[in-house]
Amino acid sequence: MLRFFLLLFISCLFITKTPAQNPLKDSVVSFSDSMKQVLAAQMAYQDSVDKARSMESMSRNLDSFVKEQKARENREWKRAVLRLGIGIFFLIVFIWGMLRKRKKKQG
Repeated sequence: MLRFFLLLFISCLFITKTPAQNPLKDSVVSFSDSMKQVLAAQMAYQDSVDKARSMESMSRNLDSFVKEQKARENREWKRAVLRLGIGIFFLIVFIWGMLRKRKKKQG
């Protein structure tokens, strides 16, 4: 009989401790879940801010690249026109010289 009461008492202790620990575990789990949600939201916000910064930086870099590309193309165009102009000038000088030489031989 004593053993029966002892077992009943011990089982009551385990039964009462188990529900008493569950609210504590539930509150710890719920706190942990809420912290995970807060951290996830914060990480998502930080990722969106970082993405916006990187997109802005890429946009600026692309704009400056396009600007430099156009400036380089303009310099190349000016150089090509200058070389063509010099070539035409020397062709005219050559033709003029040949015509003078021909007139001296004939006259």
